[in-house]
Amino acid sequence: MKTGSRACRQLRPLDCHVHLHDTKGIPKLARIVKDIGFRRVSIVAQSLFSPQGRKAVNENPGAFMAKAIYPNLFYVFAALDHTARMSGGRMAVLPLAKQVDRLIALGADGVKMIETKPTE
Repeated sequence: MKTGSRACRQLRPLDCHVHLHDTKGIPKLARIVKDIGFRRVSIVAQSLFSPQGRKAVNENPGAFMAKAIYPNLFYVFAALDHTARMSGGRMAVLPLAKQVDRLIALGADGVKMIETKPTE
């Protein structure tokens, strides 16, 4: 199906979300969403569980940046910081409930609650 086609524009998605792994992809993602004809799309940020050397705890910064640039195009479902659990308690972070309060205050429209697939 051709992007932006009439048939594609007639689709009524029940759930449409994307993952944004890099802020450089924001303009391209916005273009794709507009070409397809969706009114709004949720960016679901993922927690990053990589071992040492990771550059970020999660993908929230890019998601919030996309929403700031295109506020009428993107919703943000932010990721929680699981550093305390993943470090075996060696690193402290805010309790999950306080993280949710902070994310909502920052403009999150929701929070990603399931961090893996049920088969993993």
